[in-house]
Amino acid sequence: VDSKVAMGELETVLAKAGCKVDESTGAVTAPIHLATTFERDTDLQFSRGYVYGRVKNPTRDMFEQAMAAAEGGSEAAAVSSGVTAATLVFQAALGGKGAHV
Repeated sequence: VDSKVAMGELETVLAKAGCKVDESTGAVTAPIHLATTFERDTDLQFSRGYVYGRVKNPTRDMFEQAMAAAEGGSEAAAVSSGVTAATLVFQAALGGKGAHV
């Protein structure tokens, strides 16, 4: 995604960001995962990257991808409170040489 989204293109960027067709259902809009648990592998690991729904889930991933695309960034972080958001900004700003907010 270009770092600058042209006027009138933002809606398209947001509509497409993080979206893909679900292979098992054919759905083009992702379901909302509010809180769930995820299956472990036979070796008790979570190879799909999701452990607990309130910490990381497919819905949050898609939202973060959409925000990064809308802002022309490479990544975004969604958090559950303003205090957490402020903490992340200060940690990044005080992160030392090369830190980027």
